[in-house]
Amino acid sequence: MHHLILFDTTCLLCHRSVHFIARRDKKKLFKFAPLGGVTAAQFPVNPEIDSLVLIEKYTTAARLSFEGVAVARIGQYLPFPWSWLGTIARALPRRLINGLYHAVASRRHALSHSDACPVMPPDWSDRFLP
Repeated sequence: MHHLILFDTTCLLCHRSVHFIARRDKKKLFKFAPLGGVTAAQFPVNPEIDSLVLIEKYTTAARLSFEGVAVARIGQYLPFPWSWLGTIARALPRRLINGLYHAVASRRHALSHSDACPVMPPDWSDRFLP
């Protein structure tokens, strides 16, 4: 069973985060799809949402996590030290972890400005859904 990460394809920081996760996800637990894509439309996710979304065990009974909580839960699935950091982050109050997420997200375009379009390695093509 895979988990699905929905991300903003127009955001370079989001692309870099997906690369970061995919490189460390040796068990290939995650698949990735654009927030406004066909795959995302199958789930009860507002198309206007401006957040990272984690859909765990994506089936009809999927669990959705958003913002900082999604980041922490993703970290828990990755190998040490990321799993450890994800566990610590999950212990933080939701308001705090989502506040940290928003502090970064509100500056994401300034933090990751580039005119270059990120390219996914060809061997990851089975992990990216429309």
